[in-house]
Amino acid sequence: MNGILPSLKQGYEVLQNLNARVVGAALNYGAWLNAACKVLEWNKGAGKVGGSWAKWLKVNVGISDSYARQLRELSTKLGDFERK
Repeated sequence: MNGILPSLKQGYEVLQNLNARVVGAALNYGAWLNAACKVLEWNKGAGKVGGSWAKWLKVNVGISDSYARQLRELSTKLGDFERK
């Protein structure tokens, strides 16, 4: 076991680092989705575009509204916390 222990510790550090990066990317992407939603709603109000946010997302970005909603909520709730 002692022979594999350093590799396990190093692998866990790598995993923690990757997880932190994924969470950071999700928060950033959620913020971009929030901004895009506001722009789309503004353009709809101005009569420049039609259709729903969900359809626009699926056609133009390729993600579902439910996944986008999760990312947007995550960003809204946690995006202002200080990151290390």
